[in-house]
Amino acid sequence: MQQTIGDSYARRDGVIETSYPRGANPGDQKIGVGTTINTAAWTWTAYAVISNSGASVVTTTDFVASAVAINLVPQVVVAGGGVLQALNGEIELATGAAGSEVAFATIPWAMAAFVSVPGTSTNAYFGIGRLYPLAPKFIPTGTRVVMRARQSIVNTQVTTFVRLHLIGYDGGAAPAGVSTYTLRGQQTGIQKGTSYVTPAGSTLLLTPIMNGWGAWTQVVAATTGENLFMGVATSPAVTQISLWHVMEIGTGAAAAEVVRARVWFPGVYYCNAHFELMPQPLLIKPGERVAVRVWSSVAAFTLNCQFLLEQH
Repeated sequence: MQQTIGDSYARRDGVIETSYPRGANPGDQKIGVGTTINTAAWTWTAYAVISNSGASVVTTTDFVASAVAINLVPQVVVAGGGVLQALNGEIELATGAAGSEVAFATIPWAMAAFVSVPGTSTNAYFGIGRLYPLAPKFIPTGTRVVMRARQSIVNTQVTTFVRLHLIGYDGGAAPAGVSTYTLRGQQTGIQKGTSYVTPAGSTLLLTPIMNGWGAWTQVVAATTGENLFMGVATSPAVTQISLWHVMEIGTGAAAAEVVRARVWFPGVYYCNAHFELMPQPLLIKPGERVAVRVWSSVAAFTLNCQFLLEQH
């Protein structure tokens, strides 16, 4: 039997992604944890606690970590010459009591900066947000989870701000692949899927509210064929010193949307731009309306968005 991309891999119903850190009540969102790499080259920062949950610094439920949403913003000192700054770094995730931490994931990253005509006191900021998949890690209730980071360039040349959310599923559950919605019938010979962006040639402007969910905003009025919701590209529409946001993706008629998935966007200063791919693509059934809404850590904030889908 022919296998096609997306078979039993796309998700649909079942459990919804959640994250650490979080608020005091189940389901509360909370700003992501972070650290600033302001040390000698390849020197680890101090650990920062990810597993904050209200007043607790340990996990309050069994949790399966499956991904981490990260935003990196290096501040590059370029005064005196347009020197290439080739920057590599690592982020480590670990569990355990203070002084006894054991790593369960290390994530590499790399960037480069060049300013051809810098000013005498110029600093360049550049940033990027990505979602990184993890080998699934079961973390039992009552576990302290932490992160730290390091980079290849001394802090007198580059200081890097790191913010992240640890994403996964409570209770040890995770969404199963959708075996009943195979794409085999839509794909014969060479795979026929078409990747597309919506809106094309423009952005959808979303307006969340502070510490709560904004209104649902329509992305697609009615899909043609089966679609896989693959990811989201975002950039801030207004200047904010620091911001964090979480997006929910829903299907259904206006005022009756059903939440199907979440995407996290940790923020650092003015460079909170992201391209986040879903850990598992979300299956959208033929003819369905798709809408999104956003939770934000700040008021009067708007977000430019484009969405990547695959159509069959």
